[in-house]
Amino acid sequence: MPSRKSPARKLEEMREAITLEKTMSKNQILEGYLNVAYFNNQVYGIQAAAKKYFSTTAANLTVPQAALLAGMVQDPLGYDPIAHAKAAKTRRDTVLLKMLQNKMLSQADYDKSVVTPLNLKLTMLTSGCSTAKAAAYFCDYVTRLITKDDRFASLGLPQPSASRPCPGAA
Repeated sequence: MPSRKSPARKLEEMREAITLEKTMSKNQILEGYLNVAYFNNQVYGIQAAAKKYFSTTAANLTVPQAALLAGMVQDPLGYDPIAHAKAAKTRRDTVLLKMLQNKMLSQADYDKSVVTPLNLKLTMLTSGCSTAKAAAYFCDYVTRLITKDDRFASLGLPQPSASRPCPGAA
């Protein structure tokens, strides 16, 4: 397996990206990724994250809430809004700035969003690994195995290459 930053690994990632873009739209790729992305606290998927951190659905997230969750994907532990609220807000504001710079957000919406507090409304999830109590680690292990191992591709989950771990994998 090529090292994490090697030119060979980057070439492999480029080949995979080109192949993927030939079979799926960018929106389908993003949706597939967000459905398995890790959001810390044993929360996988954007829907579960919206419920956990804001007690809402992914479809009903506000711009600041969506930016917070989008920013968490880069470092779910470091940008955990429960444990690291200041870092999470800084990261959220970076995402909002990028949205403004890419004309995905108006200046007025940016100005309003960047001063919005995190306003977490935590919900205890009733499904998923976080509810598995004593078996939470085993559940987490199985979830990672299923989303990482090509032998489970027939389940229809996005399958990362063997050289790249699934989102949230240690």
